[in-house]
Amino acid sequence: MCTAYGDRHYRTFDGLLFDYVGACKVYLVKSSADLMMSVTAENVDCYDGGAICRKSLLINIGRSFIAFDDDTGKPNPSSVIDWRQELFVWSAGLFTVVHVPEEDLTVLWDRKTTVHIQAGPRWQGKLSGLCGNFDLRTVNEMRTPENIDSATPQEFGNSWTAAEASFKTPTCVNSPDIRHPCSLSPLREPFSKRQCGVLLSEVFQVCHP
Repeated sequence: MCTAYGDRHYRTFDGLLFDYVGACKVYLVKSSADLMMSVTAENVDCYDGGAICRKSLLINIGRSFIAFDDDTGKPNPSSVIDWRQELFVWSAGLFTVVHVPEEDLTVLWDRKTTVHIQAGPRWQGKLSGLCGNFDLRTVNEMRTPENIDSATPQEFGNSWTAAEASFKTPTCVNSPDIRHPCSLSPLREPFSKRQCGVLLSEVFQVCHP
């Protein structure tokens, strides 16, 4: 399973964890198989505060296009679903679930900042995007659309911005390498570690792996 969560965190199908910040549309998943399949997320700056939220999600599989762009969890009226394709959409708690059984693909979105993508074995080695290539290895995970290894996660993320036309928006391409929040605000580091340390304490022990 691949997961995009928070304002910058990603976990690929093969288990690589990295951070990427960019207020733009990005390919979470894009297929290199015969069947056209992609999942695109539109990241926006929340409240002009530098934190990233996911404003919309677009799922394209075969001839079906399903767009979600609000917190209702319902597809946008502009969505087009191929009647020949078995596709299900339902709500499960905080998540909207899109399931395509024939293609062994499931997408869960909390309508805010978290996206889970479950792809079956048929997709192994046939995917790309921020979710990686799903080849059960992490050493070659951060590859650009040109199949070049990226030097940094930010460079990797910038390479997978989704062009609206025949170009990419400069904002995405020029997103700089990000700095760790603790290095930006060193005086707050002790306080932050003390507060977040509660999550690793006995209070939340039942939640620990």
